[in-house]
Amino acid sequence: VCPACGGSPAGDEGAGLRCAPRARLSPVCDQVPELLLAPSRAEQKTKELYADIWDKHEPSPRQGGYRAPATSHIELLLLAANSELVQGSAGIDAGCGNGRGTLALARRHAGVRFIGIDLAASIRRAAAQAENPPNLRYVQGNLLELPLARHAFDFVYSFGVLHHTRDPRAAF
Repeated sequence: VCPACGGSPAGDEGAGLRCAPRARLSPVCDQVPELLLAPSRAEQKTKELYADIWDKHEPSPRQGGYRAPATSHIELLLLAANSELVQGSAGIDAGCGNGRGTLALARRHAGVRFIGIDLAASIRRAAAQAENPPNLRYVQGNLLELPLARHAFDFVYSFGVLHHTRDPRAAF
């Protein structure tokens, strides 16, 4: 969905997606549509900060001696909730960062479509991972100007993101 007018893309034009109503072209870089309007100064700083963090972040190997009830925050949430996080056939990971959480959910639920969305351009790194399953796609976008069709998803997963937006209530 075009973040400027809410229109649907008319089609893929090689290097981008063109919005039907306004003929706005959104670039596609490394298979990730960049569906962003001009960010505010604060959003630009957040975008740059997290792009830098995720570009430099490498998962560290587990060290012996640490005994946790879970190996990831998703497993920890599953234990705490005592129920599945994923319910339905399609969902988004709002503020997916490096995509590891989205990837874990998509692997765990092969029959569910997942969209990982993040403001930072480092989302392209997540999309470039060779092990991404076919039920997972990524979009660069702003949670406050969500470039996804309304009511198209059964659930939204977001971990540690909303409080970093300029309006957490609106992002929710």
